[in-house]
Amino acid sequence: MTKYILKAEVRYGSDTPHRALLTHEDGAYYIKIEMQCKDGEWHVTPGQWYLSTLVGADKWGGHPGKWVDDKIFIDFGQGWFITGMHDVLEEALNIVLRGVAA
Repeated sequence: MTKYILKAEVRYGSDTPHRALLTHEDGAYYIKIEMQCKDGEWHVTPGQWYLSTLVGADKWGGHPGKWVDDKIFIDFGQGWFITGMHDVLEEALNIVLRGVAA
């Protein structure tokens, strides 16, 4: 697995820092979200998404040709969400399209 920590700002409704990752595994690109815990370590939150789905490049997102909203839920429906996804997706696509990610 190749992992890129994205620079795009991911916002959450508290002081807990969050960040987005672009990973490349088994031939696919994924977006994952991590949060910084009190011990200073970064831990992945629930869920991961295919980059292709988030940008509407496949049939699974329900909106072919359209990006997801700027807000995405990261907890399987419990109301825990982050914003800043459009910046995350733009940065991730730039990495992939430039050929930096292999």
